[in-house]
Order: sequence, then C-alpha cells, then structure tokens
Amino acid sequence: MRRLRITVTSGLLGLLVMVSMPAAGQDRTTEMPAGMSAPTGIAPCSFDDCAVRLEFSFFERSIVRGRDGVRVARLGYFSGGAVVRAFARSDTAMRYAKLYESRHNTAAALGLVSAVITYIPFALRDDLDSDDVLREELATFLAAAAVGVVGAYFETGALNALQRAIWWHNRDLVRE
Repeated sequence: MRRLRITVTSGLLGLLVMVSMPAAGQDRTTEMPAGMSAPTGIAPCSFDDCAVRLEFSFFERSIVRGRDGVRVARLGYFSGGAVVRAFARSDTAMRYAKLYESRHNTAAALGLVSAVITYIPFALRDDLDSDDVLREELATFLAAAAVGVVGAYFETGALNALQRAIWWHNRDLVRE
C-alpha cells in the first residue's frame, strides 16, 4: 500500500510540473509593447456603448459591455476563448486577454490537482491508528497547500492581465 501511495503522489507531482511549465514559445512577460492598432473591419463604437468592465454576482464573474451591461464573456474555470473574443477591438487588449486565459487555465488546473492531492489520503487510507498514516496525510496536505499557493500566484497574474486588457480596450475606444 505504501508503494501505491508513493506512485500516485509522484504521478500527481509530475502532472503539477507539466501543468505549471509554460508551453514552448508562450509569452510569459507582463509588459506588452505600446504599439497598438484596432483591427480592420470593425466599425467605430462609442465609449458609452462599447467600454467593458467586470461585474460580479454571488456565483459568477462576467465581462460586460456598455451602459446596459450586456454580458460578452463569462469568467469560469476554463473560458474557452470567450475572453479573447471580447477584446477583438484592440490588438494589445487581445494579447493581454490571451495572457489572462493562459495563466487562468494554469491556475484552474493547479486547483484541480490540489483538490486531488487533498483527496489522496482519504482514498488510500487503510489503517486509521497508524502514526505513519498521520505523517503521510500531513505531508500530502502540505503538498496540496503548496500546489494551491502556486495556483493562487497564477490566478493573481491572470487577473492583472485581465485588468490590463480592459484598460487597453477602453483606451482604444477613446481614440476611435
């Protein structure tokens, strides 16, 4: 049983390393070049009608547009490109939106890995009275907490990138 625990834990930690590493050629910088231009073929739009902002409800976070607050993207665990499409008016905003999605998806995957690591001691426990079990559970919970902290780091970077995407998008509206 001990060998199974070590094998499962090693496999999950390997998955953690793969998930947290950037893909080849992925932009991991936080600063974007100042050169920007609105993509061609998009009609001009007033600030009042097209400015975007974040709105929060008890169970949901959304990007909404204009005075009326029309939802253009829902922010969930894996948004599937909706955030990038919401910023199609500005090249720079789109680049920040892509950075948001990359970091946010990494944070979501790390959160899932952390939850699985937390569950391992309960799934594999066979002797409730052993001191070894207590030490193994503590080590597993500490590993899950560490993965969770790394996930929180990625989520903070994701939210910063999203705020920059919103700023660039709204800035470019003023220039149209």
